[in-house]
Amino acid sequence: MANKTFFQKMWASITVPKRLRLWVARAVDALDIPDFDERAWLVNNIRYILLIALLSIAYIANARYAERQMRHINALQRDLKELRWKYMDKASELMYKSKQTEVAKNVQHIGLEELRQPPKKIVIKPQ
Repeated sequence: MANKTFFQKMWASITVPKRLRLWVARAVDALDIPDFDERAWLVNNIRYILLIALLSIAYIANARYAERQMRHINALQRDLKELRWKYMDKASELMYKSKQTEVAKNVQHIGLEELRQPPKKIVIKPQ
């Protein structure tokens, strides 16, 4: 196999420290596995076992992150809905208060009145 893939090259470059290998061997001895081939298999394949454990942890972390993000998005949507209702309430209130009759009522106490006749047009004659 002269042409190794990138993954094979990367995997071959990962070395398991001797202390970790010894720790795994002691842990396997503690399990009292009688068959020597199975113990050797576990010690030899520690890389794969660690990779599976790492991928499992990443999978669980990703699922928890996705759930947290969904809760955050739902909270933002509720807030947005509430703000839309407040906006529509204020817009309708402004439309009501800006009607001519309402404006006339509100400025009556300072002495302003509605015009009873139309405004006069000023016309300048050209010379």
